[in-house]
Amino acid sequence: MAPWMVAAGASEDVQRHDGIAYRRGSEDVVYRESHWRYREAGQPRRLVLYRCADGQPFARKQLSGAADTAAPDFDFVDERDGYREGVRRSAGAREVYWQPSAASPEQRESVNLGADAVVDAGFDAFIRTNWTELVEDRPQMATFLLPSDFNFLQLVVRKTSTSGDGSTTQFSLRAAAWYAFALPEITLTYRNSDQRLVRFAGISTIRDERGRRQSVDVVFPPDQEAVATSPAEVAAAQSAQLATRCSG
Repeated sequence: MAPWMVAAGASEDVQRHDGIAYRRGSEDVVYRESHWRYREAGQPRRLVLYRCADGQPFARKQLSGAADTAAPDFDFVDERDGYREGVRRSAGAREVYWQPSAASPEQRESVNLGADAVVDAGFDAFIRTNWTELVEDRPQMATFLLPSDFNFLQLVVRKTSTSGDGSTTQFSLRAAAWYAFALPEITLTYRNSDQRLVRFAGISTIRDERGRRQSVDVVFPPDQEAVATSPAEVAAAQSAQLATRCSG
């Protein structure tokens, strides 16, 4: 079986939720996200398909690691230009890899991930793990991995507001350095009842058609979350043909 592919005996406990990324300050749909969470051989897995506005997938991310880990292994590929990055285990160690385009060679480097390290979507686990401290207005430090730089960025995570009805809490992510004012802030809004992410606002890791970072507002509508599905749907998403460009 190829790496990351779902085994025939994968757990039936598969959940899916979808998100929509809008260009900041507009109603223009930039891309869509489809997330699957499932278990294989008792281990939590996660799969994300990034889709064009019309629904055609163009990028895929796969993550592996305990549900509460902030530093999972992951593999991301964008078929539009062949951009690829991730973290994997090699000879008992962790290795970061990065490939700027299909025409470029892969670059890799061993990495030591400390206890406060956060890798990619591991920020969701970081928020949940530190939930009590954060909602009590006690900022937390995180060391975020930048695969393309083979480096880390120190971030401060803090609560910024609670909705008037008390249903959601917003957190901010900002660089913990003198040049923080020059870097865009990212905000994450979580539902308090189940600590589920309902909104992301800031610079996305998904680039535009010209390879530039873009500012987006990603929302996860309540009617498109925690939909029970099957391993067959996950397998189909893993093997789905990725588009080399988005139309329109």
